Amino acid sequence: MPRPRKTAFDRDFDEKMKSPEFARAYTEARREIDAVDRIVRELDAVRVAEGKSKADLARAIKAKPEIVRR
Repeated sequence: MPRPRKTAFDRDFDEKMKSPEFARAYTEARREIDAVDRIVRELDAVRVAEGKSKADLARAIKAKPEIVRR
């Protein structure tokens, strides 16, 4: 199967990653984003395992439902 062609974004990103400063900042930011994503996914899994809806969780923590949905 042929590889998909790189987009302008991909080419720009590859070029920027050649800069050690950019690569370091990107790697740090990516680590933080991944950590937050893991926490959110784990919390969501626990909520589902407990049989609670997002609305239930919002009520329990006295938050607006849209905050929990995000």
